[in-house]
Amino acid sequence: MKQSVKTHKKARLLIPRVGLAMKNDFFLESLWLTSMVIEARLRSLIAKNDRMHPGAGFTFEQCLKRMKFLLLKHQETPLSKHIPVELIDEIRAWKNQRNLVMKAIESAHVSRKRIKVLAEEGILLMERMNEAYKNYKTDWKRSLLSIPFNADPNQ
Repeated sequence: MKQSVKTHKKARLLIPRVGLAMKNDFFLESLWLTSMVIEARLRSLIAKNDRMHPGAGFTFEQCLKRMKFLLLKHQETPLSKHIPVELIDEIRAWKNQRNLVMKAIESAHVSRKRIKVLAEEGILLMERMNEAYKNYKTDWKRSLLSIPFNADPNQ
């Protein structure tokens, strides 16, 4: 449980930094911060639904694969109600574009406009992921409250 609390706090603290990076035209920083927020949300969702805590060796791509697996395996759950598979696919496509840009920076010039557009797309995906995460979390907490507590296990 401690891991998901740390992850949640980390994501919450990074969100304002994403906006600040965009405001100051630090688009590369915005890309990485956005990735970190989305990955933190994915890790938290995996921990809540899969009863496992993805460790440091669990990459962003592995988080996306595991999340998609969970969504397809459990189609009638609050998780699939709030987080569409299409969102995971869009995040994967964005991540792949981000990786291409980062590799291209080393060898050739990548236009500022391309990086800015990619950062803006990432922020939109992050906002959608955050909204879905909040809605899911609200439903998840309600479901925990609706489980009847029986003090006597013999009943």
